Amino acid sequence: MPVYNGERFLAEAIDSIRGQTFTDFEFVIVDDGSTDASPAILADYASRDPRIRVLRQANAGIVAALNRGLSDCGAPLVARMDADDISLPPRLERQRAFLEAHPRVAVVGSSYRLMSDAGAAGPTVRQPAATSAITKSLRHGNCLAHPTAMMRRDVIVEIGGYRDFFRHAEDYDLWTRVAERHEIANLPDCLLKYRVHGGQISWAAAEAQVIGTLAVQGFARARREYGSEPAPLPHAPDREFLRRVLNVSTDVDYSITASIANRMDLCRSVGMAEDATLAREAAKAAIASRHGHMTRRTIAGILAWQDLRAALRARKFVTATWAFVCCGLAVLTDLTLMRAAVRRWGRSGA
Repeated sequence: MPVYNGERFLAEAIDSIRGQTFTDFEFVIVDDGSTDASPAILADYASRDPRIRVLRQANAGIVAALNRGLSDCGAPLVARMDADDISLPPRLERQRAFLEAHPRVAVVGSSYRLMSDAGAAGPTVRQPAATSAITKSLRHGNCLAHPTAMMRRDVIVEIGGYRDFFRHAEDYDLWTRVAERHEIANLPDCLLKYRVHGGQISWAAAEAQVIGTLAVQGFARARREYGSEPAPLPHAPDREFLRRVLNVSTDVDYSITASIANRMDLCRSVGMAEDATLAREAAKAAIASRHGHMTRRTIAGILAWQDLRAALRARKFVTATWAFVCCGLAVLTDLTLMRAAVRRWGRSGA
C-alpha cells in the first residue's frame, strides 16, 4: 500500500487489512514522503502489529512507491491496497484461494462498492469476470480496479513492473502487458469499498490520466501490430506524441469531458452533492486556466451533460430538455462530440 499524506482515511484502510479472515500475510506500506500525520499513524500501527512493515522514502510519486513496495514483498502473491479504501474481511482469503485453484491466472480483481468520503454506501460496480471478456475490454479501457488486485509477484517483476511513463494510468498499462502473456480474472464477489472524494489523483489530473490511457492503448496496439513498442519520451506523453507517434485519432477533449463527467457522476452516485458542485467549479477553473487545449465549448458540454443526466434521474423532463438544448448548443460546431454524447446517453440508460 503506497501512502502520501493519507492521514484522513489511513487508519480505516489499515484496520480493514488487519481484520482479514486470512491472517498469514506481511503488510508492506510505502510512505512516499508524507508531511502530514501519516508517518506517526504508520509507526503506531507497526509497533502494535508485527505483520506491518513500513518503508519510508523521499517523495518520488506513486509509480516509484509501487515498484519499491513490489520489490520489498517476499511472498509469491501480492495484493494491492489504497490508503483511502476498505478491503472487506474475506478479500485476501477468496482471492488467494482463486489463484491457487487457477494457476494460469496471473492477476485477479473483484467487484467493488462505491462509498462517499464519509463512508455512505453507493452502488456496486461489476467488472467483466472471464479472461476473454477482460482481454477484449482492455482494448477500450481499464476493467480491473487497481486496489482490488491480487497478483503473482514473479509475473509482474518479469514484465518490468509499473512504468513511470504511464503515470496516472500505470495500472492499466500493467494489465494490458500481463494480458498478452497470461490470464486475468475478476471475482464477482464485492471485496472492496472504493472511496470517492475530491482529493483523488484521478480527479486532480484528469487530462494527464486521459492522455496516459490513450498512450497505453496506442502502445498495446503497436505491440499487437508490429511486435514492438515505440520509444517513450523522457517525460510523460503529450498530445503531439499521441498524434505523431501513436497515430491516435481519438478526440482528446471529448475523452477529458467524459472523464470529468464520470467523476461528477461518481460523486452523485454516493450522495455527495456538495462535492459534485465543487467538482463543477473545479472543472471550470482548471480547464479554463491550465488545460489550454480545451475550449469554452467543451467546458459547457461537460456541465450541460451533467445537468442533463441529473435532470433525467430526477424525472425533471422540462429541465432535461433545456439541458439537452444547452448541450447541443455547446457542441454545435463539433458534431462528433454531439453524436458521442447521444450514444453515451443511450448506453448509460440515463
